[in-house]
Amino acid sequence: MENPTGSFECVEKGQVYKYNVKARPFLEDFLDGCSKYYHIIVFTAGTADYANRALDIVDKNSRISYRLFRDSLTQIDKSSYYKDIGKLGWPLDRVILVDDGRWNCDPFPNNSICIGKYNGANDDLQLLQLLPVLLTTLENADDVRDYLDSNKTFEWICNQMTTDDDIDKFYFVSFYLTWKSFIQRESEKRKLQEKKRKRHKK
Repeated sequence: MENPTGSFECVEKGQVYKYNVKARPFLEDFLDGCSKYYHIIVFTAGTADYANRALDIVDKNSRISYRLFRDSLTQIDKSSYYKDIGKLGWPLDRVILVDDGRWNCDPFPNNSICIGKYNGANDDLQLLQLLPVLLTTLENADDVRDYLDSNKTFEWICNQMTTDDDIDKFYFVSFYLTWKSFIQRESEKRKLQEKKRKRHKK
């Protein structure tokens, strides 16, 4: 893993393992923005010892409200588990699950956003893409299930963002739109450069 955010050691079954942790790009902005309007819960299939050490590295400012671990998963059969958000104790009209596992999203399609897996790339923009719709359309919704559908593409859900007069929300939305514009310009530049190279080859 290139340029990890941090590392830690963890004892598992009598063996000491060293793990590197790399925060997904824009995680700081994502946590800062969401923590102003949401209770952030990390619900992970990892053990408490492993997950707490990793989360302490990426959330030094304690914006995560609650942490749930492997022992909170719901068992389907001998080898299958999923995250039952119905057991959290909050009304489901106000609960949003963001997960990279389709099996966790499928039981609650109208509460879930299926995000792509993070492969360590420095140019990953998915958290930045997702933040505006979370802070506008979904935060203002009486029932998030009226807007969410995990069977839709990630891009479709992100495009459901709206405008908002809240200055903090406006900052994050503007930040995203600025980045989006920059990425589009860079993409267009690369396409033009590629066309020029092809012309020279001819």
